[in-house]
Amino acid sequence: MFVRALSIIVSLAIAGEALAQAPPQAESVDSLLAMAPAPGVEALLISHANDVRVVQRWIGLLGDSNADLRLSAARALGVTNATSAAQQLVLTLATEQDPAVISELLRAIVVVAPDKDVAAIYAHLDRKGVDWPQTIEALAATRPGLVATHIRGAGALRAKSDAVGAAFARIARTQPAIASSIASAPEVTADATVLSGILQGATQAQRTLPASVVNAGLRHGFAERIQTLAYVAAVYGNPKAARSALGAVTLPSTPPGVPANEERWVRALEQRWLTGQNTERLTTLIATLPDARWSFRTPLTVLGVLSGDERKAYARRFALPDGMARMLHEAKLAAPIVTSPPPEPSMTLLTGMPGVMLAGVVRLTRCTPGAGDEQFAALQFRADGRPAAVGLAREPWSPGCERAAHAAVAMSYGPPPLRVTDHTNALVRLDAEFVACRVAQRVRPPAADGDGPWETVAPPTKLRNVPPVYPTDALNARKQGVVQVETHIEPTGCIGFARVARPVHPSLDAAAMRAVTRWQYTPTMLRGVPVPIIMTTTVSFSLQ
Repeated sequence: MFVRALSIIVSLAIAGEALAQAPPQAESVDSLLAMAPAPGVEALLISHANDVRVVQRWIGLLGDSNADLRLSAARALGVTNATSAAQQLVLTLATEQDPAVISELLRAIVVVAPDKDVAAIYAHLDRKGVDWPQTIEALAATRPGLVATHIRGAGALRAKSDAVGAAFARIARTQPAIASSIASAPEVTADATVLSGILQGATQAQRTLPASVVNAGLRHGFAERIQTLAYVAAVYGNPKAARSALGAVTLPSTPPGVPANEERWVRALEQRWLTGQNTERLTTLIATLPDARWSFRTPLTVLGVLSGDERKAYARRFALPDGMARMLHEAKLAAPIVTSPPPEPSMTLLTGMPGVMLAGVVRLTRCTPGAGDEQFAALQFRADGRPAAVGLAREPWSPGCERAAHAAVAMSYGPPPLRVTDHTNALVRLDAEFVACRVAQRVRPPAADGDGPWETVAPPTKLRNVPPVYPTDALNARKQGVVQVETHIEPTGCIGFARVARPVHPSLDAAAMRAVTRWQYTPTMLRGVPVPIIMTTTVSFSLQ
């Protein structure tokens, strides 16, 4: 799964279970416990989690009036699997109001609590009307049966199609039998929102669904019909393969309330992909589509069902900004379904740690990062996303920064892996600019509703470009190519997360990551509100 040739760049040693490779300690556990509670102190105490006094300290901090301390305690209890804190975590969640603390409490409960308490997460999310995709994906990784029960039944989160999609995608990759039981349940196809989530998840996981699900999607509303076609295109790759696999599909009658031009457009797409007919030119129909119905998400959904000329027509019709138009133009049809899960990236930017804890650690360790301190760590994760084994680069770090790096890794959850034996290589940054970016994410402006027209979206503009440095070993080996990096740009405009989406060579991949993670953008504006956005960038290395 993961590329394992990173040793070409840096020599890494995978340590034993549960962070066995302990950081150099400047303070004993007693001296740390004697310090006043602070996010950085709690982060350094993570390496002493086997001391019962430490766990009791964190449990006590869950009731502190300082939200940063409650957040730090919840993170520490989760990453150290403090099962004795499960009850208190659940009780704290019932009254917590701070969104960042709620997120940490949820992640900790997913790790440490029994099923009956974890089920309270669903009720809480439903009551608050909040969707935490990372928590749901972690749940699907560790408790797929529990998640499946709620998706099939009348439990909470049935109104959260994105959460259902993330959960089903994870289950489809790791628990195919459970995924089949979800997809075949009649109550799933009867609920439009849940059905949309199942279609999203199957599209992400490249998993075939029963033909009955496709028929059900076509019988629901306009959005579900588009989602159904996007699923068909992504999984089967071309109309001929889709028709061969699905057999005869009955197209629905025209539903009431849908404008005639929109109905003609989606019907033409259905005929192309499901019946083999092409009665109308889509480029002509696109020109008739009204502005009001086309949201920020819709073009991303229909990419797979439009040809190149049709995408150009779409971009012209809605006067899309250059970046959005280029994305539409360059997008490729999804590959046909594969029998094994797609490979996960071998390199990511380590960003799982809370900003207030990272900033505190850097101060306490007196870490003053130098040019050589931007190094990779080899991480192996448990199924719940907690780090199981860690190895830092053997190259020397500046004073204090090795301890800070150990603490940063120890306080970070990772993406729940598809196989617990997989490991990834995370770029560890401790510089002041990156720390400031993490702290700025502590309080985010409310996200705007994504149902406005495309004209209200102002895509980000790059403010700072850091060119990559061509690695000497890659030059000597005559290696070249284009590295594709997926970046998550925060509302502040800084890079909040990055991963190598299409690797070329370990040295080139690492050089691309080091450059891209220092880029900075203007905030992405949606209806005048800064919002996070995901963008895919490319970094070219050419010997000429």
